[in-house]
Amino acid sequence: MPEVRAHHGNRPALGYGSKTAAIEAWTADGVPIGEIAERLGMSRSGAASMLNAARRRIGHRKILLSVERAGSLSDVAQIYDCSVSELIDRLLEVVVRDDLAEALLGEPRCGHG
Repeated sequence: MPEVRAHHGNRPALGYGSKTAAIEAWTADGVPIGEIAERLGMSRSGAASMLNAARRRIGHRKILLSVERAGSLSDVAQIYDCSVSELIDRLLEVVVRDDLAEALLGEPRCGHG
């Protein structure tokens, strides 16, 4: 019987081009990292590490919010039945997609645009 080897990040995994691709797609769909790890037959910390490495490669950064700002966004997030993080992501997606930064913030003062 042939030896069964675990998939590495660059090998196909459950219909995705790699474990990393699967982790990124499922995370975007809101699947918890523990469930993702289970689906891929790996540790939770291993899956989280692969996700963090992928995010660093594309320049993904965490955004820190003040307690006050997070609290005010929490009320809005409840109205839309989502987390504060999901609300921020949805808002930023609309701002970028619809080119609303200048409409919301006014004309840039840094000489761009």
